[in-house]
Amino acid sequence: MNNTKVNSIKYLARKVNYNGKIIGPCVVEIHEDGSVDCEPFSKETANTIYYNGIIIVCDRGVVLS
Repeated sequence: MNNTKVNSIKYLARKVNYNGKIIGPCVVEIHEDGSVDCEPFSKETANTIYYNGIIIVCDRGVVLS
C-alpha cells in the first residue's frame, strides 16, 4: 500500500483469496474508486477492521458461484 488514498477502508483478514491465490493473514485496503490493495500483515495499523474470515478479491466483472 505505497500510495495510500484518503478515502479507503482497511481490513485485516485471516485469509484472503486474491484472484484465486489464498494468502493470509493479510491487510486489504478498498479505495473509494474501487481499487484494492492487498499486502501480507506485518504490523498493527490504525483504523483497520479485523475480519475473522476470508475476503475474496477478484477483477471487475468476475462472477462468483
